[in-house]
Amino acid sequence: MGSRGQTILGISILAVGIVVGVAVRCPSASQAFVMIICVAFGIGMLIFGLTGQFDLHVKARGITGSGAGALFLILFFCKPTILGDMTCDKFTLFGRVARADDFTLGIAHARVTIYSNLSTSLSANALGDFQYSYGRRDVGSDIQVWAEATGYKRSQPIVITLATVEDTVRVPLQPLADQLSTVLLPDVSAKDSPPVAQEVKPENYGDALRANNGDELALARWGTAAFKKGDFDWSIKFLEDANRSQKTGIWKYSAPYLVAAYLNEGEKQKAEILASSLEADLQSGTGYLSYAGRKRFLAEAASDASESLENPEQRVILDGIAKVDAGAVSPSPGQSP
Repeated sequence: MGSRGQTILGISILAVGIVVGVAVRCPSASQAFVMIICVAFGIGMLIFGLTGQFDLHVKARGITGSGAGALFLILFFCKPTILGDMTCDKFTLFGRVARADDFTLGIAHARVTIYSNLSTSLSANALGDFQYSYGRRDVGSDIQVWAEATGYKRSQPIVITLATVEDTVRVPLQPLADQLSTVLLPDVSAKDSPPVAQEVKPENYGDALRANNGDELALARWGTAAFKKGDFDWSIKFLEDANRSQKTGIWKYSAPYLVAAYLNEGEKQKAEILASSLEADLQSGTGYLSYAGRKRFLAEAASDASESLENPEQRVILDGIAKVDAGAVSPSPGQSP
């Protein structure tokens, strides 16, 4: 092969390495290794084609082909952490901002601040949940988490040590005096409006059911609120509609309340079918409930819902959810088992 062919081959191999690095935003270990080899070999062949030199020594005109490639490979193999730095495995911290007096009542759109070396601001979703992603190089470092929301006192910072397994953090907010008798729910008069402070009472249920038709999250929140008021029949209506309307599966946070509502209304068969379905979701390792943080929040909801059941035999139906082992879960995308 002539020098021109070697130059073209070097450019081609180098291009492959660059394309892998650019196109694959978060390369796996094997992809990063291929990229390193292609870049090293490509540089070597390119310079060899241009200079006709392929010996490992330095001349006045610069490092020859094999020298450039060899130095790149030596750097990689002498410092294997380069591979880990080049890959960007992501881990997730799941959080929920909730009322200090009721952990199941998340605070919609709360402002969350996470501080390490830099400050990161997040916004909780309509359930009060948030996620913080971090890379392998952040594992073992400490962060501080706090939150604030209109109508609540700002929380105290919570210190979390980042790990390679999914973790959860609950940030409690203490309501101000004028918020103690209300809860945040989606507005019944405007489907797309932010949650407002609203009293939960039967005369609002019909309007809420119609106004939020097809809105999985809003129906789930209303169903949970109705359950906590002891209005199990309305809780069933809201949560069954949330199930039928589901697009993401986020309503499943409230599914344990539907199981308990069925039991309180004497519909044991429906309760058993739904509980079995939830347990199957938890064990499958796929879908909305595949993450450890979500499993823990679901387990807490199941424990809370179980408190409404006086019959120990009925509580057994929720035990499989309430006692879920959140540590034995599938890793998040890009995470090693």
